[in-house]
Amino acid sequence: MDYIYNTEDYTTTKIDYSYSKFHGLSFVKTYINYRSDFFLHSVNGESHIESTCTFSCEEELLDFVPVKKFLSQCLNNSFEIKKKEFDLLIKRFEVTKKVYSFYDSNLRPHSMYKNDLRLENYIAFSYALTEVYEKTKNFKYLNSLLKVNDILCSAYKLLSINEKNIMSSLIKREIDFIQSLLTAFNIELK
Repeated sequence: MDYIYNTEDYTTTKIDYSYSKFHGLSFVKTYINYRSDFFLHSVNGESHIESTCTFSCEEELLDFVPVKKFLSQCLNNSFEIKKKEFDLLIKRFEVTKKVYSFYDSNLRPHSMYKNDLRLENYIAFSYALTEVYEKTKNFKYLNSLLKVNDILCSAYKLLSINEKNIMSSLIKREIDFIQSLLTAFNIELK
């Protein structure tokens, strides 16, 4: 069985998860193998990421906030302060499968930057989702994390060496989350 949730061009091809059929434990094995292959192919086998991550942020454009600044605020402040906005960003991502560079106060993408789909924004979003899921154990965050990491894995060739190492660490944590769930529900992959 192939892992079906990857695409060659994350900017134009939207992965459709709606009404996805569950293919049983063979799918879970395929997913883990696919992600493990990604993890094993990281540059120099390094998989380190700082426990606190800061993102270099672009300049603000009037009332528009750079997504990396917003995500950094979500992680550096008490999460509860930004939870409503973070959940709205997830909602926007779930509809479009895109993470834009600039958003307005309603978390709508800035019209000038609708084609600005930098992978570093997806990585920042993946990191934020990883941290928030680890703290809350809310499946909504894990669900979005799986999807954003599908996009990043499909764009692996476009990542810099540093981005590949960061992603390697994030993928390892994602696999750990899934394996913890399997263990918690007494599910063995044979």
